[in-house]
Formats: sequence, structure tokens, C-alpha cells
Amino acid sequence: MKIFMWTRKGHQFHCCAGRCLSVDRFAITLDAAGLEARLKVKPGTSATTDQLRSWLASEGIVFGLDQDAIQEIGIGLEKPDFKIDVVVARGLAQVDGTDGELRGKMLAGPLPGKVGKLQRIDYRERCTLHPVSIGDRVAEIIAPTEGTSGKDV
Repeated sequence: MKIFMWTRKGHQFHCCAGRCLSVDRFAITLDAAGLEARLKVKPGTSATTDQLRSWLASEGIVFGLDQDAIQEIGIGLEKPDFKIDVVVARGLAQVDGTDGELRGKMLAGPLPGKVGKLQRIDYRERCTLHPVSIGDRVAEIIAPTEGTSGKDV
């Protein structure tokens, strides 16, 4: 499925998901979750790093910027034939927390019956009482973990 987006300058870009923006020789594609911003620079009039930074800021791309990549792109922007396709910002994905739980062999509940002397299974004896010795671990408490919030670019 292709989605067509129109930008302020009337350029049309298509992308599979997310948001696509273009101005002069810069085009940026944001993934659907907003966790990655990919910049495509095409040949054109020379530009500066400050122009690139201000355009990114004006489009709301302010978090997770790869300053080294932006600086390198800024050097190349002085040349009219410079072109590149690179990720310039990465967000932080949300991490879900986990529920606490109680684990242990004794928590498994009744066991199936055993084969007796007459080669039959006695389904009434379900081994609901589990033998333990001093020092045996009967259960283990697994603490819950907190999740972390994500942040898009």
C-alpha cells in the first residue's frame, strides 16, 4: 500500500508507512512508529549544516539526532553534486513491563495418577501432597519489572 504525501513546496513523495517530507534538496522519511528518521539528500544548490538543522527542527525532528552524521552531511552539502541516504535520528522504543509470578514444582497442582501393582491407574490418588526436605526450594517469587516509556524522534 502506498501513501502519497504532499509537502509545503508541492513535492510528492510516496512511502509505505510513516510520514515523508521534502524541501529543496532534502527529503526525510519517518517510519510509522516515529522511531527512525531517514534523510535523503539529492544533488542541488549548496547548503549549510545550520540550514539542515533548522529544517529538521522545523519539522519537529529534535530527539535522538545523530550529531556526527549531521555534521558529516553538512560538510558534503557544500558540494552541489553531493547525495546521501542515511538515518539521522533514532527514537527509543517502548519496553513493556512484566507481571510478577510465583514458580515452583509444588504449584503445578494435582498430578495424574500412577500405574499400580495391577497395571491400572488409580485416578483418585493425584499426588496433591508433595514430599519436601529441609533446604528444598518449594517456590520462587519472580518480581515484576517496570516498563519504560518510549520517545519518538
